[in-house]
Amino acid sequence: MPKTSSSKKSKKRTLEPVFSKQIAADISEAVEKIPDMVRRHLRSSPVNLYAPQPSALNREIQRKKQRLLWIGVLSLAVVILAMWAWNAKILLYAMNYREKNPSLLETAREDFYDAVRTVNEHNQFQEIISKNDDDRRKSNKKNDAILDNSLSLITAALRSQTASSTESASTTNAVSEPDSL
Repeated sequence: MPKTSSSKKSKKRTLEPVFSKQIAADISEAVEKIPDMVRRHLRSSPVNLYAPQPSALNREIQRKKQRLLWIGVLSLAVVILAMWAWNAKILLYAMNYREKNPSLLETAREDFYDAVRTVNEHNQFQEIISKNDDDRRKSNKKNDAILDNSLSLITAALRSQTASSTESASTTNAVSEPDSL
């Protein structure tokens, strides 16, 4: 543990070195010897610059493994595609030569044509309804014109009748007033 000294004036702690001057000298001497030791080691075991490094060997092994993986994946894909093509050929052959039972494709085709026919019939029906609506609107306009004309004649007749009845009522009131006095 480091030794601490405390002074009376300041309450701060300061750290003193733990090891002695002799240990510090030994450490600095060992540090100075390291480069010489590295040189001696390199002289005793020559380095082959052309020898593959361990990382290069690992890379080559990884490349081989990757090639094998790709070959396996591609061969499996080829097998799957071949099986799919063979199955498709068998299905098409079976669908084309089934005369007794309609194939799924024929049934789907007939259902599609039925749906198209239904939509076309619906559209034709809608066209007929719209034509009838147009004819009804035209006849309704004619009927409205006739009705307006009839109503105007009836109102004119009623006005003339009301005017003549008010005249006769006013003459009747004028005649009957002297009797009541």
